[in-house]
Amino acid sequence: MYETFQPAFQVARYFRFLDGLLRGRNAQAQRACVSAKQGATDNAACSRSQPCRTFNAAVAAVTPGGEVVVLSSGGYAPVTITKAVQIVAPAGVHASISQTSGNAVTVAAGVSDVVTLRGLTLNGSGGIGVNFDTGAALHVSNTVATDNVIGFGQNNGAVFESYGNNRVRGNNASDTAGVITPVGEI
Repeated sequence: MYETFQPAFQVARYFRFLDGLLRGRNAQAQRACVSAKQGATDNAACSRSQPCRTFNAAVAAVTPGGEVVVLSSGGYAPVTITKAVQIVAPAGVHASISQTSGNAVTVAAGVSDVVTLRGLTLNGSGGIGVNFDTGAALHVSNTVATDNVIGFGQNNGAVFESYGNNRVRGNNASDTAGVITPVGEI
């Protein structure tokens, strides 16, 4: 009796797999990688062996709630984050985002999205280091914002939490704008 149901089960599983491919469910990963040294293109898989070059490409490659991991020290372009995601530069990796105008990081996520930034260095002269436009919450830790107009800025009433070891210095107008809550380690 078991043998009669097994082929039907395999056929159903095959069609579910095809349906997932056709609808693009397998197109995004939970984790994407970026590298200033190895990432030659934004058309890469954003995997550890084929990292993307920019944060924008890596953020687009992960599912909501996913993680972007910085593999190598270097300079990166500004990024706009539109969904729940974590961008993490591990200890010993210097991930610098420099801009001459605009913002280094713009968070314009959904109303229920939580964004986490960890271990970034934001250098600039014409904008805001981290500009939190929309989202449920923004958690920032071990991040340095220097020589911006404003280090950390918030344009909404959502939760912007600054966790230990953030350094905000040398910003022209102010180090922070909006309501930013310093809290303990995450």
